[in-house]
Amino acid sequence: MKHPDTAHTSVQQTERTLGRGALYATAIGMVIGTGVITMTGTAIANTGHAVIFAYLLAALLMAVSIIPYSYLGGTIRLEGGSYTQMALIAPKYITGISVYIMLFQVVIIALYGVSFADYLLELVPGINRLAVEIIFVSLMFFLNFLGVKTYAAAQVIMVVIMAAALTLYAVFGFAKVDIPAYFTAPDFFYGGTGGFLVAVALLSFATDGAKNLINFSAMAKNPTKDIPQIMMRSTLGVGAVYAIIGVVSAGVLPVVRVAGQPLSKVAFEIFPYWLYIFFMCAGALFAIATTLNASIGGVLDPMIQQANDGWLPKIFMKRHSRFHTPYLMLLLCYGVSLVPLILGLNLDTLSNCTVILMRAQTALVCFYTIRLPKVLPEVWACSPMHVSDRRLKIVCIATGCIAVMQMVVLLIDCEFIELLGNCLLLGGSMLLAALRNKKAVINVIYEKI
Repeated sequence: MKHPDTAHTSVQQTERTLGRGALYATAIGMVIGTGVITMTGTAIANTGHAVIFAYLLAALLMAVSIIPYSYLGGTIRLEGGSYTQMALIAPKYITGISVYIMLFQVVIIALYGVSFADYLLELVPGINRLAVEIIFVSLMFFLNFLGVKTYAAAQVIMVVIMAAALTLYAVFGFAKVDIPAYFTAPDFFYGGTGGFLVAVALLSFATDGAKNLINFSAMAKNPTKDIPQIMMRSTLGVGAVYAIIGVVSAGVLPVVRVAGQPLSKVAFEIFPYWLYIFFMCAGALFAIATTLNASIGGVLDPMIQQANDGWLPKIFMKRHSRFHTPYLMLLLCYGVSLVPLILGLNLDTLSNCTVILMRAQTALVCFYTIRLPKVLPEVWACSPMHVSDRRLKIVCIATGCIAVMQMVVLLIDCEFIELLGNCLLLGGSMLLAALRNKKAVINVIYEKI
């Protein structure tokens, strides 16, 4: 295992070009997805006007769950992002299982194409759905093929426009909310304590995502300083904006009219038509685009490191001579994402067949981070993120329990076919990890900054 303590030549050959602005745009894009568009109405159906507090508590829980990622991300540059993180703290076989779970999760990329087509068809009925899905996914992959600078520029532009759309929704809508009546209405805590807790659990998924910024550690100019701060601030900042959006969504129209409905219903009520169109394009469509753009960019460095260690064929490490991007890895992910679109598979079921295991991986990272003082004793002792062993254990156990709570929520609402899919995926990943375990040689490459 390689544990260099100084700057070195990385197998990644990644440009260190992402500054704070690009990292903020990436983190915000990963948090703001379709969740706020679709889940706000569902949360209102469970807790009414108390959705404001459900969003704030959900964001706080997700911010706390980021802390274990910050411990390692604020200590060293992780050349393989989340893969290097897992390889450092977890046993080799567990790391191998996580490799193949991540590979299978690439299929979720196709779901963004379906969601994009859903919203675009609302605005332009009659266009060919499959063509929209393929063109959108292709464009996002092409942006990432053009290199880190192009990815970052596109992400910043889309996030700024998306933020403008959500801000307009909050400003126009807030003016139409009777604030004193909002907090005294009988619709407050509509579903009681149980309904409120269900709303918090649901909205925790809408406020999650910033922890994946760890996958951009190799591309960041100053990862150990910037990434922990930006993960935390983005989660809390977006959560605060979501809370205001929740007030607008629950306060403009009667709760019975907006419960279970997407934001587009309230948007149509508060905006002139031309602004409604802008909100749907810049808010809904760009929310999907920024999440997908960041998702593609975030899987590349971990997968390159996985190939370097022998879990995947090393040919996928090959980079384009001009753009320095792993074009064969991009082609692999692109092909995997197109298959379910072309075959017309049920992508909701496919994505739900991976989501429980995604939360399991999060829980494992939290629990295994307890081993940080043992695997990197000298580096951890000098880290600006250093805490006592007791505090480390408390935080890691607490955050691991948050991830387990999310798993329980998913299991309660899980259909048999989805549970079966998660079991088959886990079994397949365990089998592949066992087959490659002897041939794979983990080289934990990081940089102490």
